[in-house]
This record gives sequence, C-alpha cells and structure tokens, in this order.
Amino acid sequence: MAHQVADAFGRRPLTDGHLYWPDEIIKICDSAATLVDLLSQNPSKWKLNGEKHLLFATQALSDKFQSAVRDFNAALKAINDRYKAPGT
Repeated sequence: MAHQVADAFGRRPLTDGHLYWPDEIIKICDSAATLVDLLSQNPSKWKLNGEKHLLFATQALSDKFQSAVRDFNAALKAINDRYKAPGT
C-alpha cells in the first residue's frame, strides 16, 4: 500500500494530463518506494536494534538498502539544489 501511495503521489496528473511534479520529485518517490519494498518484501531479514538502527540479516540486503538510501539522498539533493533560494 505504501508503494502505491508513493507511486500515485509522484505521478498524479494535472487536469490537462501533464505531470504535476518535476522529474526530481518522481525520483524521490521512486526511491522511497524502493526502500519500502526492500523492507516490506524481506520482513524476517531486518530488525531495529535498541537505538532504532536497522540491522540486516544479510550483507546483500544491507547493500541494496544502502544503495537505495544513496539514490534517495541524491534525488533529495537534486530537488533541493533546483529550488534553492539565491545566495544560500
């Protein structure tokens, strides 16, 4: 369900049929959906420790998650750079 919400939010059209959000927002939504998918599709392969940090049962899943986090952060930086106020 979270994947569907992120996907619908990222691709909601205007009444004239054009995408409402710039490509950077769509990339953020796609990256968030990837993170949610990795966790929801592998519920027995990760947990939160006492400090609320994610712990993964396999290095492969940890690597995929870290890659998805990097993609999310890159998309977030791109949108921040695009809409940064002049002089900041």
